[in-house]
Amino acid sequence: MATHSSRQLREYLPPHFPKEHTSVSSNMGEDVIRVDQTAENLHLICDSKGHSAVPLITPKEGQVKAVQLRKIFVGTKGIPHLVTHDADTINYPDLLITVNDTIQVDLETGKITV
Repeated sequence: MATHSSRQLREYLPPHFPKEHTSVSSNMGEDVIRVDQTAENLHLICDSKGHSAVPLITPKEGQVKAVQLRKIFVGTKGIPHLVTHDADTINYPDLLITVNDTIQVDLETGKITV
Protein backbone atom coordinates (compact mmCIF):
# COMPACT_ATOMS: atom_id res chain seq x y z
CA MET A 1 0.00 0.00 0.00
CA ALA A 2 1.38 3.34 -0.98
CA THR A 3 1.75 6.30 1.30
CA HIS A 4 -0.80 9.02 0.87
CA SER A 5 -1.02 12.75 1.13
CA SER A 6 -3.56 14.93 2.87
CA ARG A 7 -5.21 15.62 -0.48
CA GLN A 8 -5.69 11.91 -1.18
CA LEU A 9 -7.13 11.37 2.28
CA ARG A 10 -9.75 14.09 1.72
CA GLU A 11 -10.90 12.22 -1.40
CA TYR A 12 -11.78 9.18 0.72
CA LEU A 13 -13.54 11.13 3.47
CA PRO A 14 -17.05 12.52 3.06
CA PRO A 15 -17.07 16.29 2.47
CA HIS A 16 -18.69 17.16 5.81
CA PHE A 17 -15.57 16.04 7.72
CA PRO A 18 -13.65 19.30 8.07
CA LYS A 19 -10.57 18.00 9.88
CA GLU A 20 -8.58 14.79 10.01
CA HIS A 21 -5.74 13.83 12.35
CA THR A 22 -3.32 11.38 10.77
CA SER A 23 0.31 11.10 9.94
CA VAL A 24 0.97 12.18 6.37
CA SER A 25 3.49 9.40 5.79
CA SER A 26 1.44 6.50 7.20
CA ASN A 27 0.15 3.69 5.02
CA MET A 28 -3.49 3.53 4.09
CA GLY A 29 -5.31 0.82 6.00
CA GLU A 30 -3.55 1.65 9.24
CA ASP A 31 -4.91 5.14 9.90
CA VAL A 32 -7.02 6.16 12.86
CA ILE A 33 -8.88 9.37 12.05
CA ARG A 34 -10.38 11.61 14.73
CA VAL A 35 -13.02 14.19 13.89
CA ASP A 36 -13.17 16.75 16.69
CA GLN A 37 -16.39 18.44 15.57
CA THR A 38 -18.47 15.25 15.75
CA ALA A 39 -16.39 13.37 18.38
CA GLU A 40 -16.11 10.37 16.06
CA ASN A 41 -13.24 7.96 15.57
CA LEU A 42 -12.82 6.34 12.17
CA HIS A 43 -10.53 3.68 10.72
CA LEU A 44 -9.43 4.15 7.11
CA ILE A 45 -9.39 0.75 5.39
CA CYS A 46 -8.13 0.16 1.86
CA ASP A 47 -7.95 -3.33 0.31
CA SER A 48 -5.59 -4.60 -2.37
CA LYS A 49 -8.01 -3.64 -5.17
CA GLY A 50 -8.12 -0.01 -4.09
CA HIS A 51 -11.60 -0.08 -2.54
CA SER A 52 -11.84 1.99 0.61
CA ALA A 53 -14.17 2.16 3.58
CA VAL A 54 -14.32 4.41 6.62
CA PRO A 55 -16.09 2.52 9.45
CA LEU A 56 -16.74 4.01 12.87
CA ILE A 57 -14.73 2.59 15.76
CA THR A 58 -15.15 2.87 19.53
CA PRO A 59 -13.34 5.60 21.48
CA LYS A 60 -11.15 2.94 23.12
CA GLU A 61 -10.05 1.64 19.71
CA GLY A 62 -9.43 5.22 18.58
CA GLN A 63 -6.81 5.78 21.27
CA VAL A 64 -4.32 3.29 19.83
CA LYS A 65 -2.82 2.68 16.41
CA ALA A 66 -1.22 -0.51 15.09
CA VAL A 67 2.22 0.13 13.62
CA GLN A 68 4.89 -2.08 12.12
CA LEU A 69 8.51 -1.73 13.18
CA ARG A 70 11.04 -1.00 10.44
CA LYS A 71 14.29 -0.39 12.31
CA ILE A 72 15.82 -0.72 15.78
CA PHE A 73 19.06 1.06 16.62
CA VAL A 74 21.10 2.36 19.53
CA GLY A 75 21.49 6.13 19.55
CA THR A 76 23.81 8.44 21.42
CA LYS A 77 24.67 7.52 25.01
CA GLY A 78 23.40 3.97 24.41
CA ILE A 79 19.70 4.88 24.22
CA PRO A 80 17.74 2.30 22.17
CA HIS A 81 15.27 3.63 19.57
CA LEU A 82 12.81 2.03 17.21
CA VAL A 83 11.37 3.43 13.99
CA THR A 84 7.84 2.56 12.84
CA HIS A 85 6.42 2.33 9.32
CA ASP A 86 5.10 5.90 9.55
CA ALA A 87 8.53 7.30 10.53
CA ASP A 88 7.76 7.76 14.24
CA THR A 89 10.65 7.17 16.63
CA ILE A 90 10.08 5.67 20.08
CA ASN A 91 12.78 5.79 22.76
CA TYR A 92 13.48 3.01 25.28
CA PRO A 93 11.43 0.20 23.69
CA ASP A 94 11.00 -3.24 25.26
CA LEU A 95 14.04 -5.40 24.50
CA LEU A 96 11.85 -8.32 23.35
CA ILE A 97 10.49 -6.32 20.40
CA THR A 98 12.14 -7.13 17.06
CA VAL A 99 12.04 -5.71 13.53
CA ASN A 100 8.80 -6.43 11.57
CA ASP A 101 6.77 -6.86 14.77
CA THR A 102 3.42 -5.12 14.97
CA ILE A 103 2.77 -3.12 18.12
CA GLN A 104 0.09 -0.75 19.39
CA VAL A 105 1.03 2.86 20.05
CA ASP A 106 -1.03 5.24 22.17
CA LEU A 107 -1.83 8.24 19.95
CA GLU A 108 -1.83 10.81 22.75
CA THR A 109 1.39 9.85 24.55
CA GLY A 110 3.25 8.10 21.74
CA LYS A 111 4.16 5.17 24.01
CA ILE A 112 3.84 1.45 23.37
CA THR A 113 0.71 -0.11 24.88
CA VAL A 114 0.19 -3.76 25.74
